[in-house]
Amino acid sequence: MTRPDTSQNPQTTGQTRRTILRTAGALTALGVFGTTTAAAATELVPDANGDATITSPGHYTGSATFRTVTISSDDVTLDGLTFGGGASVAVKNGVAGLSNVTVQNCSFSGYSGRVITFGFAEGVSNAVNRASNISIVGNSLGAMTGNAATAIAVFDTDGVSVLENTVDRSSETNSGRRGINLDGDTDVEVKRNTVDLGASGNTGSAFGFPVFIAARWTIQISMSSAESSDLSIVDNTLVGAYDGVVVLSQRDVTGLDVHGNDVETVQGVRLNAASGPTFGPQGPTLTYEDVTVSGNRFDGSRFSGSPITGVRLQNLNKNAADVTYRDVVIAGNRATGVDDVVVVQDDGITLEKVRVRGNRSR
Repeated sequence: MTRPDTSQNPQTTGQTRRTILRTAGALTALGVFGTTTAAAATELVPDANGDATITSPGHYTGSATFRTVTISSDDVTLDGLTFGGGASVAVKNGVAGLSNVTVQNCSFSGYSGRVITFGFAEGVSNAVNRASNISIVGNSLGAMTGNAATAIAVFDTDGVSVLENTVDRSSETNSGRRGINLDGDTDVEVKRNTVDLGASGNTGSAFGFPVFIAARWTIQISMSSAESSDLSIVDNTLVGAYDGVVVLSQRDVTGLDVHGNDVETVQGVRLNAASGPTFGPQGPTLTYEDVTVSGNRFDGSRFSGSPITGVRLQNLNKNAADVTYRDVVIAGNRATGVDDVVVVQDDGITLEKVRVRGNRSR
């Protein structure tokens, strides 16, 4: 892949400032997708604006406060950096198709667009040249400064791990708050994260006004450029939004396991939650196949009004003549403060081997 130059913008002196790399000692980096031995630990030092661009593999640490780090090399780990805001994005990919990239143990606050983004918006699109093995682990993501801002976005990637991160946006008053967006990804694990978007109160009318306006979703599965498959969303705490886990409707979804999550949202898990368009080659039909929603705790007590639902299967896509739910299990979920534990819309959907059992409300 093409590697951009590491030089930064000229400063007021007319000189060109470059990212400084300081190395010290050998290390072994244990990543989510394997063990890599690096020649040295590398200290990353930002330019005068707080920015840095990485164009070589390595395990990067640093004691400075960063604004934005652009990753333009495979086999990179960012470890323990502090990001202080002042931009739309903190970490982004500078080239398409990156592989083996980890962002771990970093702290973030004060961003207006996306905190961490790979393949979307400020990052370079992966739609043609897909990325692989992106890990976001053990980070602390604080309040953001913009409306419709997203904490983590990973697009068009094969192998995604989002593990043990804390997204705390509970103090914000910005509208359209969003948590984790996974779009067109395969082989995904989202485990033991806490996402709190801070919304509560009256759901109001359709689509959760004013809650829907305040905080959209804690986790969104979407498929702008490609289908999504083999996703595991397990043991997360998802709080203070209209949707807990929301699955959109541009393309098919195959292999989704939502298990053991604590969800305090208006809609716990909602499938086919968009009005279109349908982009996939399958034409005006959509299929959600091999889906399990089990052992979750849904709590709508912080909200008033209706509808408040644990699990909802529906067809909101006006461009899809029919939505098929095939090999779906909804079992063993517990709900408090909801109108319905499970809602299956009977308009414009086909059910094939859909099993609903052992779900309870109190």
